[in-house]
Amino acid sequence: MGPFQPNRIHLELTGQRDSVFTYSVIGLLLLGQARFSILRNSWKRSKASISFDLHSHWLRSNLLLITLIARVTFALPTPVSITQNFRFSPD
Repeated sequence: MGPFQPNRIHLELTGQRDSVFTYSVIGLLLLGQARFSILRNSWKRSKASISFDLHSHWLRSNLLLITLIARVTFALPTPVSITQNFRFSPD
């Protein structure tokens, strides 16, 4: 093969995509937990009653939302898959 090796580029982009995806998921989890902490403190200041299992419900819905976002993200095409699937040859 010549200097352009599409398989090597695809592997490098896949590794980068996995790292960015992991970083984003951890960030979204932290944002969800931060929002829950802010709301919980607000509820405590206003002396509102809070369900004991609210934290587990909040975490479960946060994980469900992130899973849904992840499935949509992996279903979307990447620039590499678009160029590999739709090659236009000049005639």
